[in-house]
Amino acid sequence: MALDSTQLRYFLEVGTLGSIKAAAQTLHITQSALSRRMVKLETDIGKPLFIRSHVGVELSQVGRELMQRAIELTSLLEQIGQIGQMPLPPDQSRTLHLGMVSSASSLLLEKVVVRFAKVCPDVFLRIEGLTDQPLSVLGLEIKVGRSETSDSAVNCTTLWKEALLLVTSRTAKVRELRRMTFIEAAKSPQIRRVEKRILAEHGLDPNRRIEVWPASEAIRIVDDNAYTILPYSLLAAHNRLNDFKIIPARTERLSLDLCVLKSAAKRPEYRALMAVIKDVANEFLRHDRSGYLIAPGSRRTPA
Repeated sequence: MALDSTQLRYFLEVGTLGSIKAAAQTLHITQSALSRRMVKLETDIGKPLFIRSHVGVELSQVGRELMQRAIELTSLLEQIGQIGQMPLPPDQSRTLHLGMVSSASSLLLEKVVVRFAKVCPDVFLRIEGLTDQPLSVLGLEIKVGRSETSDSAVNCTTLWKEALLLVTSRTAKVRELRRMTFIEAAKSPQIRRVEKRILAEHGLDPNRRIEVWPASEAIRIVDDNAYTILPYSLLAAHNRLNDFKIIPARTERLSLDLCVLKSAAKRPEYRALMAVIKDVANEFLRHDRSGYLIAPGSRRTPA
């Protein structure tokens, strides 16, 4: 079982306040959504974490043990997050700046960092979150994201293609989508063009729209009166595929690309990093059973 930082934060808030209602207000999510997350967490662990009563919740013995571990892990995650801001030691003069979109980062980053450290222990790898912009705009030499424009100075390799998913509450009725609010999470012009085609595919022309950023924020506010369109990898990264009603686009899909400047691709450390990224992505492809992800060059359409 994998616990993400969001689950830990939610659990810590409920355990600290002793109330799902109060925690939901602090976290700015609905009480029912938070309650479902806590029930799912208990199901995943296999033991009750809370003793529930009409006045609130109290941590069980297992809950108290998890609380202590969660505090320790949250502190560790904060320390890890500060590593990228630390000054480089004198002997770490070689630094590679790798840009990654958030969904790819959540799925691939840990293995990429660990494996690259074994291959090139003397090279410092700095990770930078990014939006879908060309390398020339980002000022980077390598990125994992979505390639929008062709550039003769850049080599792009597709790592996978994924379905875009129309996402709404599990209890929402699909026939009522036309009257719901559309949560617009995409900032990339490329993805917005694809969104328009998907909306047309389902006969939707939303009058009410809400723009959110980052895209993961759309996951938090989808309810019975709202829907959004998200790439599969974003839902997979947040472990939320089973929490929503999902309608895959029949034909539209996005590619996740590894882009590197041709001048940098000749250097051994960049070749090593590219090889690691491709290996990790291929491993994820082999183990994915969702049907929403396909290998580049495959003629199969994502489910």
